[in-house]
Amino acid sequence: VSMIDASLRATVLESLRELKTELGVSIVYITHDLMTAFQIGDAIYVLYRGDVVEAGDAEKVIQSPAHPYTRLLMGSIPVPDPRVQWGADLPVTTMADDANQADDRGCVFAPRCPDVHELCRREPPPHFASETGRAVKCFLYDDKPRVDNNRVLESTANAGSV
Repeated sequence: VSMIDASLRATVLESLRELKTELGVSIVYITHDLMTAFQIGDAIYVLYRGDVVEAGDAEKVIQSPAHPYTRLLMGSIPVPDPRVQWGADLPVTTMADDANQADDRGCVFAPRCPDVHELCRREPPPHFASETGRAVKCFLYDDKPRVDNNRVLESTANAGSV
């Protein structure tokens, strides 16, 4: 829906919501637009370079993002207020920055992460259950229970359909 005008986008999203509600169907909605995903989804899975870095209830993920990448995504959404300077606090990086990672064993987001630690560069983090029905692939949550990487989608299924 990214390339259609706002009124038609609203109509399409409302139709998807109605289908989901009235027919009880699940929808897999793949997008870069977190706000439209929030409008129609019960659960959100945030991917970075093909890796699920955060998954859970759509409202919780959007209103309280846990993974540094999700926080950056939310921070990149412009605020419709001319008094707010948009993007001033966002780190400027390029894909070439990924080449600065010493080896490929660490976290895929480590080269761009504002919260990176040495451990992040050495090994990939597992998914942690930051709360019930929510998984975050980040060592910032290493005090939480681990979620088997193969069961991330299953463990967040209680949050509802996508």
